[in-house]
Amino acid sequence: MNDVSAPDHGLPSDLGHAVRSALGVAEHRIPAFLQAVERVPPEQHPWLGFLLSHLPQRDARTLDPDLLVETCAFAALVRHAAPCSMPISEDVFRDYVLPYAFLDEERDRWRPLLYRRFAEIARRSASVADCVATLNREVFRQLGVTYHPTRRPHDNQSVQESIAAGFASCTGLSILLGAACRAVGLPARLVGTPLWTDGSGNHTWVEVWDHGEWHFVGASEPGPYDLTWFNDRARSVRLEQPEHGVYAARYSSSDTHFPLAWSPADVTIPAAAVTARYQRVAPTPWNATDIIVEPRRAFCPRVNGPLQVTGRLDDPAWSDVPWSAPFVDIEGHLKPTPRFRTRAKFCWDDRYLYVGAHLEDPHVWGTLTEKNAILFNDPDFEVFLDPDRDHHNYYELEVNALGTIWELTLDRPYRDGGPIHRGDNMPGLITAVHVSGTLNDPSDVDDGWTVEIAIPWTGLARYCQHTACPPRAGDRWHLNLSRVQWLVDIVDGVYRKVPREAHPEDNWVWTPQDAIDMHRPEKWGVLEFTDAPPSSAAGCPDRDPFHAARERLMEVHRAQIDRDPPSLNAEDFPERGVRDPSLGALTITSTGSGALLSVPVQDPAGRRFVARVDHEGRFSVEPA
Repeated sequence: MNDVSAPDHGLPSDLGHAVRSALGVAEHRIPAFLQAVERVPPEQHPWLGFLLSHLPQRDARTLDPDLLVETCAFAALVRHAAPCSMPISEDVFRDYVLPYAFLDEERDRWRPLLYRRFAEIARRSASVADCVATLNREVFRQLGVTYHPTRRPHDNQSVQESIAAGFASCTGLSILLGAACRAVGLPARLVGTPLWTDGSGNHTWVEVWDHGEWHFVGASEPGPYDLTWFNDRARSVRLEQPEHGVYAARYSSSDTHFPLAWSPADVTIPAAAVTARYQRVAPTPWNATDIIVEPRRAFCPRVNGPLQVTGRLDDPAWSDVPWSAPFVDIEGHLKPTPRFRTRAKFCWDDRYLYVGAHLEDPHVWGTLTEKNAILFNDPDFEVFLDPDRDHHNYYELEVNALGTIWELTLDRPYRDGGPIHRGDNMPGLITAVHVSGTLNDPSDVDDGWTVEIAIPWTGLARYCQHTACPPRAGDRWHLNLSRVQWLVDIVDGVYRKVPREAHPEDNWVWTPQDAIDMHRPEKWGVLEFTDAPPSSAAGCPDRDPFHAARERLMEVHRAQIDRDPPSLNAEDFPERGVRDPSLGALTITSTGSGALLSVPVQDPAGRRFVARVDHEGRFSVEPA
C-alpha cells in the first residue's frame, strides 16, 4: 500500500504541499509524484509549482509525473531562446509556453520531438512572424499531417495522435502548431468559437504572442498574421451571444471556460473571452489561405446562346453567371497564395461549353505566336476536360495573351505512359482574348487580361465515350483550370522572363493538384450541368459519392507505379487515418496485364457499387 504521508524527499515544503494539494483527488499517486519531482532542479521549482497549482483534476488522476519533469527541462532550454531574443514576461511564459497541454486532448510527450525538429527554425528566423509562418508550413509538411473532416480519428487529437493518423481536425491541427510554437519558446494558445453566427459549425485556430500582442493564424494555413479565410465570420460574433463568442484557452484558473464543441458538458478548460477583439478584425482578403480537402465543385448553368465571343465577357448572358472562387497554388494550402487574382465562369447552350476567365496582371506580355507551340513558356490560361471522369482520353487547351492556342489530347496521363497528341485543331473551337492595358509595354501598369472560350460539343464528342454529349442536366464532368505565371525583369524597356533556374514558374489553379502536375485527372474539380438560370448557380453541387473511392484507389495506384512487380497484397497499402464510412476493404487482383484495384462503395441512398482502377489508372464504377 502506498504511504500518502511519506516525507517530501527533501523538496521545499511549499512544493511538497503543492504536490499533495494537486493530488487531493488521487492521494495514492502522491509518493510517485514526490519521487519524480525531486529530479527537478531548484531553479525550475517555480514552474513546477505553477503547473501543480493549476493541475486539472483529470490529470491528477492519470498524468505521468515524468511528463512534468520533462516539461520543465525543455522549457528551460527555450526560456530565453525566442526568435530575435523577444522578451517574454514570466506570466506569459508560464501560461502559454510552459504548459504541456491546450484543451482536453490526450497528454503525450511532444516537446522532445518538436524541439529537436524545429528549434533551428526559431534560431534562424528573421522575426517572430517569419518563424510562425515557417512553422505553419514545415510542421505539417515534415510530419505529414493534413486536415480532413472525416478521416481523422477524433476532434481533439493530441500531437502524437495526429502524427500517427496523418489527418486532423482544425483543433488537432491547432494543437500541433501550438505545441511546435511552445516547443521552440514562442507563447501560443488555442482560440475558438463553439458555433459561428451563420450556423456553419465550430472552429479552432492559434494565437501567438509577438512583442506584447496576440496575433491569430489558421493552423496549416501559412500566411500573414490576422488575415484568414474566417475573418468575416469572426467579425460577426456578438458579445451578447456567448454561444457564438470567441474564447482563448489558458492553463491557469479562470472564471471563464473554453467551450468544447465535442464535449459541451465539460466546463473545466480555463479561458479568456476575446469576442470584442475579433469584432474589430479586418475583412477576409481575397487571397486568404484556405484548406481545400476535396476537389472544388461548381454548377454550369444553361444560357440562351450562342454567345458573342469577344474576349471581353461582355455578352449579356455572362452577367448573371457567378465567378468561381479565386485560384490557388497548384500544390495547395502549404504554398504561398497567388500574387494576382484569377477567376473563371462556366455556362453552356445547345452548341458550346463556354469558359471565361479574368487574370489580374500588372504586366501583360507574351511572345509565342505559332499555333500549337509549347505555350506554357509564356504566361497562359489552360483548360483540362475529362467528360466521362475515367482519367483517360482527355482534352487540354492553352491560350496566351496574344491569343495563340495549343491543343492536346492525352490517351492517359504521363505517369501511365501517355501518349499525347499535339495540335488536335478541334473544328469549331472559338477563342478570344482582351487585354485591359497594353501588351508587351513595361512603361505602364495593366489591369490584366480576359479569356473567352467556346468549345463545341461536336468536337468534345470524342472524349465522351461513357457519357452524353451534349450533356444532360445533372451530368458531371471533371474539369480543371490552370494559369502559368512567370516573373519578369524590365531590361532596356523590354520584358525579360526570369529563367526557371532562378525562379520556377507559378502554377495557379481552380482546384489544387497537391503536386506540380496538372495531369492528375483524379484531382480535377467537378462541373455539374444544370438547366437552372445563371442567377441560381452560385451554390455548390453535392459531394461526389465516389470521391472517397477514387481517392483511395488512386493513392494505391500511384504507389504501385513504383513497384515492379506490383503488389497483390492489400496490406502493403495501409490506410491513413479512419476509413471513409462509404467504403469497404481494398482488394487487388491480377488481370494478366497488371493489378486491378477494387473497393466496394455505398452511396448516400444506400445503393451499392464497386469502384475500380486498372493498371493504367482508368477509373470505373459499376453496380455491385
